[in-house]
Amino acid sequence: MKYILILVTITMLLFQSCKDGKRGEDSIVLSDSTQAASCALFTTNNKGDLVISWCEKNQSGNKKFYFSEFDKTSNRFSNKNSIPIEPNASLHEEGMPKVAFKNDGTIIAVFETSEPTEKNRFAGNIKYLQSFDNGINWSSPTCLHADTSVGLSHSFASICRLSNGEIGACWLDESFGTNKMGRSVKFSNTIGRAGFKNEKIIDSFACQCCKTSLSCDSDGKVSILFRDLVSDTIRDVSICNSFNNGSTFSKAYSFTNDNWAINGCPHNGPSVICNNGTSYVTWYTGGNKAGLYYASLNNDNKKTDFEKVTNSGKNIQLCLMPNGDKIIVYNVIENIDGAIYSKIAIHKISKEHTYTSDITSKYANASYPLVHAIDNDRLIVAWQSKNIIYYKLIESKDINEMKNNMIQASNFSQTVPAKCCNMKHE
Repeated sequence: MKYILILVTITMLLFQSCKDGKRGEDSIVLSDSTQAASCALFTTNNKGDLVISWCEKNQSGNKKFYFSEFDKTSNRFSNKNSIPIEPNASLHEEGMPKVAFKNDGTIIAVFETSEPTEKNRFAGNIKYLQSFDNGINWSSPTCLHADTSVGLSHSFASICRLSNGEIGACWLDESFGTNKMGRSVKFSNTIGRAGFKNEKIIDSFACQCCKTSLSCDSDGKVSILFRDLVSDTIRDVSICNSFNNGSTFSKAYSFTNDNWAINGCPHNGPSVICNNGTSYVTWYTGGNKAGLYYASLNNDNKKTDFEKVTNSGKNIQLCLMPNGDKIIVYNVIENIDGAIYSKIAIHKISKEHTYTSDITSKYANASYPLVHAIDNDRLIVAWQSKNIIYYKLIESKDINEMKNNMIQASNFSQTVPAKCCNMKHE
C-alpha cells in the first residue's frame, strides 16, 4: 500500500508539472526543484555562445546566483557556475542580478543589495564582481555607482557588452532637487580591470521602479530605454542613444506616445535590442490603448515598424533571428472556469506576416519569459513556473498561426508630450 501511494503521488506531481508549465517532455528543468528559483536572463559570452543566469533561494533564505553555458551538441545548458553574491542581495525580476562577458573573457556580475534606513526603506546599492579566470575566483564586491552614501537608492541596473569589448551599465539613481517622485537615470562603463568609471547622467526624472534596458550594436550605438515621467503623471517609455559606446548621449525622447497617466509605478519596464543602427523595442502600456507593443526605431528615433502584439499581457521580451525575424515572448493571464492561469505565448514578425503560438498550456502558472536565438532556425525560450526555471528549444517554422494586426508606422503619430522642464535637472 505504501508503494502504491508513492506511485500515485509521483504520477500526480508529473501530471501537475505538465499542466503548470510545459507541453510535455520537450521542456527542460534548469534550476534545482528543491529551491525557489527566479531571475532568469540570457546573455552571450565572449565567444558568442548562449549563457543563462538565474538565482535560487532555500528555505533558510540563503541566496545563490548561477550561470551556465549552452552546449549545442547536447542541446542542454552545461554545469552551473556559482557567483558569490551578498546575503542582502535583492532578487526581483525588474532588477535581477546579471552577468556580462568582456571581449577578453572577463566576467562582470552585477546585483542589487537591500540596505533600508529609517528614512528610506528602499535604500540600497548596486554592486559588481569581476572574474578574470572564467568564474573560478571573484573580486570583492564594489559599488557600481560613485556615490556610496548610506540611505540612497540605486537599483534597476542593466548591463551589456559594448562594441569596444568593455561593459556598459545603466540604472536608476537618486532624485534631484526637492521633487522625490522621480529618479535619475545614469550610465557608466568599465575600463580594463579598474571596473566601472565615467559615470554620467542620462535623464534626471524617470519612473521610480520600472526596469531599464540597455543594448549595443557592433558599430558603437548604445540604446537605453526606461519608463519616463513626462508631463504631469504620464509614464511613457523614452530612449536615449549614444553613437560612441556611451561617451555621449542624446536627450531622452519619449517615442511611445501612450499618454499613460498613472499616479504610481507600473513595475513593468521595456526591452531593447540594438542591431545595425536600429533599435528594436517592446513595452507595456496601461493607457487608453492598453497592451503590449513592438516597434523598430532608426537613428532619428522614428518608427520604421510598429505593431500592437496583444491587448493583454505582461513581461514582454524579444530577440532577433539571423534572417531578420523578430521573436517576442510574453505571458498572458486568463480566467478559466473561475481559476486564474498564466501561459507563455510567442510571437514572430517576419517580412510579410506575423504569427503566434503558445509555449505552455492554457492551464499553466508560468511567468517572466525570455527568448534568444540559437542558430538560423532555432531559438530557446525560458520561463518561471512555481519557483522552477524551465526552458524549451523551438523551431522558428513551428510558430505558424498567422495574425494580421500590423499597424503601419506611417499612420502612427510622432507627437511627443513635452517634459516638465521645471522638474528636470540640466
